[in-house]
Amino acid sequence: MTEETSNEDKGMERSSVTHHQDRRKKIPFYAPIEQRHRWDEPQELPPVQWADLFYDLFFVGMAYNLGQLVLGAWASPISILYAIGLYFPCANVWHSKVFFDARYKTGEDLYHRSLLVIELSLLTTAVLHINELERMRNPVKYYDTFIFSLSITSNLILNTLRKFEVYCNSKSRTEAKKDVRRDVVFSLLPFSCYVAATLLSGLLHVRNNDHDQSLDQHRFLKEETTSHAQNSFVVGDIPLYLFLCGTLSQQGLSFLKSPRKTQRQETSTPANTEFVVS
Repeated sequence: MTEETSNEDKGMERSSVTHHQDRRKKIPFYAPIEQRHRWDEPQELPPVQWADLFYDLFFVGMAYNLGQLVLGAWASPISILYAIGLYFPCANVWHSKVFFDARYKTGEDLYHRSLLVIELSLLTTAVLHINELERMRNPVKYYDTFIFSLSITSNLILNTLRKFEVYCNSKSRTEAKKDVRRDVVFSLLPFSCYVAATLLSGLLHVRNNDHDQSLDQHRFLKEETTSHAQNSFVVGDIPLYLFLCGTLSQQGLSFLKSPRKTQRQETSTPANTEFVVS
């Protein structure tokens, strides 16, 4: 009896090892993105992946850093404005990824797994560079605003790349191609604001490193971020206002890009409601 049991255990171990080996061999380099559901089809909640849970944890760190930014400036009006302006670009990244995953299924391939790792790295970089108010308001001296802007912009570029995959895939349905094309067109204006914030903050920082500026200029910029002048406008605030412009334009265009009820099934892709809620 014991010999038969041991033989069965060995057989199960060999089968599990063989299964894992076959699974490793079957992982392709690239697999096309597929539509999750069609209209008038029953929706099923997809299995929760570790990446989805791990992805949400970064926004906990974002909330903590934004709270430290506000508390470090004694909840001044400009600190609250910065918290709002830095929150919504991160929320835009979350919104773009979640609603894309709710409509389309990414393949278990090396290419898309690598993109996911890059996305997580960019999001981590953006969250880590949400720093105290003095550093965020002074891109001439500190690089936090530039790195944050660059990370957010690069993350949105990767999400747009996925939409181009859907559009260029010959197996994609017509409504899916119309849907992603409309998303890309209506995201051009917010994306341009993020690009402008990245270029401006980067230009200010690089210019400071390339040219020896006087100590008086540094002292002037530092004095503008003290409690006596922290609510006044400085040049370093321009990237913040570009973030806010991108957010407001995105919210306004989201109402315009929604298709009419009569054309919804012809020009849009259904989203998995349970996936978005969960």
